[in-house]
This record gives sequence, structure tokens and C-alpha cells, in this order.
Amino acid sequence: MNLSQPSSPPTFHGLAPGAAHTTGVQAVWTAWDLAAIIPVGTILVQIRMTSLATNLGGVRKDATEGSRFHNVANSAGPIPDVTLVAPSATRTVETYDGAIGGANVSYYVEGYLV
Repeated sequence: MNLSQPSSPPTFHGLAPGAAHTTGVQAVWTAWDLAAIIPVGTILVQIRMTSLATNLGGVRKDATEGSRFHNVANSAGPIPDVTLVAPSATRTVETYDGAIGGANVSYYVEGYLV
């Protein structure tokens, strides 16, 4: 039985949200490469979702079958929709926008756990 503890607990690193990411397509999971935003070894990514109206959005680990949908409220509302997602080994996640044209839900990386 191995009772060793990790040398230190994971640390959250907050980021100022950069440019918005949109899918550009409706009702299709699309890859979002985060390699320029998060470092190798990232365990979880905190992503904020906003929308111009109430829409169906989602974020999931790249190349997974899970459907992690959120009912994203109007961005003028007081509470943003925030989720945590594990990135793939290549630091990619997938996003989903149920709105026509795939441009109504915007995604922002707020931080990561490494």
C-alpha cells in the first residue's frame, strides 16, 4: 500500500479572459486548441460562457462522447455560466453552440489548475 502524498497540491492560476471563442457552426461539437493559453500538465480549465440570448452551450474534453450542455443565459444577467473541464493531452477541449450560426455563445478561459 502506497501512502505517499504528492509534493504539493494542484494550484489554480487565474487569467484575465482573452478574446472570445465561438464555434462558428450550429449544433456541432468543435475543437478549441488551448495550447497557447494553458501549460502542459493542466488538470482542469475554468471556462466562462456568455450569450446574447438564452442558448444551449457546452464544453467537454476533446474526443469524448459526453454531452455536457448548459442553458447559457443572457450575458446581461448577474451570474455568468462557468464550468470546469479536463483538457485532452494536446490541451484541446470541444465547445458546442445550439444557436443558429453558432455565434451566440462565447467562451473565455478564466484560469486553469496545474
